[in-house]
Amino acid sequence: MKKVTLLAASVLAGLMSAQAMAAPAEFNGYMRSGVMQGTSTYGHKALVQQLGRLGNEDDTFGEMQITGDVAKVDDTVWSVSTMFALGGNNENNWESNISNRQFYAQVKGLLDKESTLWVGKKYIKREDIHIGDFYYYDVSGHGVGVENYAIGSGKLSTSWSRKDNGSVTALDGSNVNVRLNVFDARYELPVWDGATLQVGTTYLRALRDKNGAAGHTTWTDETEIKDAFNFTLELGVGFSAGWNKTVVQSFSGSSADCAWSTTASVNGDAFTGQGYRLLNFGETHFTDNLGMFHQFNAAYSTSNAYDSKRTLGLVVRPYYKLTKMTKVLAELGAYVERTKAEDGSHVTEGGQKATLAYAISPDAGNFWSRPEIRFYVSYINVTDKNGEFNKLGKQTGHDTVFGAQVEAWW
Repeated sequence: MKKVTLLAASVLAGLMSAQAMAAPAEFNGYMRSGVMQGTSTYGHKALVQQLGRLGNEDDTFGEMQITGDVAKVDDTVWSVSTMFALGGNNENNWESNISNRQFYAQVKGLLDKESTLWVGKKYIKREDIHIGDFYYYDVSGHGVGVENYAIGSGKLSTSWSRKDNGSVTALDGSNVNVRLNVFDARYELPVWDGATLQVGTTYLRALRDKNGAAGHTTWTDETEIKDAFNFTLELGVGFSAGWNKTVVQSFSGSSADCAWSTTASVNGDAFTGQGYRLLNFGETHFTDNLGMFHQFNAAYSTSNAYDSKRTLGLVVRPYYKLTKMTKVLAELGAYVERTKAEDGSHVTEGGQKATLAYAISPDAGNFWSRPEIRFYVSYINVTDKNGEFNKLGKQTGHDTVFGAQVEAWW
């Protein structure tokens, strides 16, 4: 008992000492929740990336992150950060999934004044398009890296992370375990007043042993996941009426099927090939009360699973401020994807969505003002690859849904 007491006292003293030197912890997060009802009472999230998320989500999801400085030595600051996420749907009020999304430590000021060295499980400079919940550049995972190291007029960020994606379906129909080592480097620099250019390269290599196995699966010529090399060029421009980003990406090897994927993913039906993607998105204020957010995606890819695939998608979310805290907004989305098989036949899928909403937020003229409470009605129509209409997993040509949702970050 005495040893336990002494150990407890030692741990408590250490914690109190660390707390005395540390700044108060920062607490931030994200959440969304609501209720949806439609002509059908099934499912949620019909092609959110392709058609937009407004009036197209009925789940509960949240992320809560705590970050605290634990030591300050000379010009360095040492901190620890953790994030937990929870999610669920309306099937059961007691049902929820909780996971640890981030848990890492970092030191700022060790290499230079602004850069950080980190190790752990981390969101690694994720880049997304908000209205589509679309992460077009995401190499997050367990890893190590340096962010914002000054070189010349720009800043360099590098990382090595592991992404164990479970299994994908191989060309021969079998399941292949995919464990990826992801090496990423990005350099961002100013190019003119109000504009920045980022150049990014990502190399994906599946974990192999000398016998050619990944996990418990032995690869053959028909199941082997090839390496991938992806390249990203991103131009961000700010102007008096808003901001805009243009992203050009190339995907080679097992990442070739790239229409709606991130830079750190492989596809079971594209073990070799080449893909290209053009993204344009941003926010524009036409007047003090009228604004719009848009997302455009065009992609083309080839692989050894098909001859070619062409994808085109557009989502726009215009909004009009009514009062200081209220506004009306709409979201219109459409996409089409056409795949040409090796025998020359074509398969086409696509969809459309229209949402009308009334929203309340602290600053209705600011697109990013949260919390935002919404009341909406949406019309959604989806056609699947087999030429049949498919809405949220059911063979119906269209669906009309309505509901209420709150979204917040802090």
